[in-house]
Amino acid sequence: MYLPKKPKKWGFKLWGRCSDDGFLNDFAIYQGKGTRVVDDDGVLNCGVAGNVVLQLCRSLPPDTAYKVFADNYFSGFALVAEMKKRGLHYTGTINANRLNNTPLPSEKELKKEGRGHMSSVYETTNNLSLVRWLDNKCVTLISSYLGTEPVDNVKRYDKSPKKHIEVARPAIVKEYNAKMGGVGLLDMMSTLYKRLMKSRRWYMYIFFHMLTVSLVNSFLYKRSCKSLGTKPMAMKIFQSQVAECLKKAGKPARGRPSSASPPVRKKTVVVPLPVQDVRYDKIDHLPDVVGTRGRCRLCQKAIPK
Repeated sequence: MYLPKKPKKWGFKLWGRCSDDGFLNDFAIYQGKGTRVVDDDGVLNCGVAGNVVLQLCRSLPPDTAYKVFADNYFSGFALVAEMKKRGLHYTGTINANRLNNTPLPSEKELKKEGRGHMSSVYETTNNLSLVRWLDNKCVTLISSYLGTEPVDNVKRYDKSPKKHIEVARPAIVKEYNAKMGGVGLLDMMSTLYKRLMKSRRWYMYIFFHMLTVSLVNSFLYKRSCKSLGTKPMAMKIFQSQVAECLKKAGKPARGRPSSASPPVRKKTVVVPLPVQDVRYDKIDHLPDVVGTRGRCRLCQKAIPK
């Protein structure tokens, strides 16, 4: 696909459902605008973007009150109503052209009231709330379980007096800012130490990307480090140790040398210690039988036989 707003304009488009800390729970590959997303009950009718959300939420158990957050590309009245019918909560920003003539004040009217002003309306058929809030710009959000209350204050920098001021913030904005951003965090962590490769086979790019995402998901073991009282390692070290363990895994076991064979002369080559996971896995830790002598690192001549 060609994505003009992305840093890399050409690439494969993947939909993902992530937790707020960047853990990928489910994903789907975009296969074109005409691709029909089918649910267990038939073809979904919440639009191209809304059907993607329903497809990724099929793995969630129904009637469990899971909270799903998405941006304005996906949000719509039909999607929020369908999510609520399945027992799932939804919160997200919504475009002005999807409001169906909802009586909300315009951005110009909110600017007359001042920064931090908000307005809300409620749709009584499905009990949905719409909140429009003015910060630097006007933003509109839709939710099936949140509204404006309780309102708290946040600090914002005002250019006119050149100082920080207190701005009222609705509860729906606070919750959205706290839980949104898991997909962006996953993309950032996936590109930190991504292995560069080239191939003429298009599916190889998706395969290696899935390996990278698997490493990022595994690195989120650091969520348990605080409860275990251990300090998590850096992501670069974690990936190198995973690669070393996979490289040494599954090696065939070799028998011990017989007592009649001459002892192998010990070399002075400094061998780095393996990582802790390899040292203590109790698998294939037997000496290697070397048939030929090597060259000394300190001497310029070969070692005499």
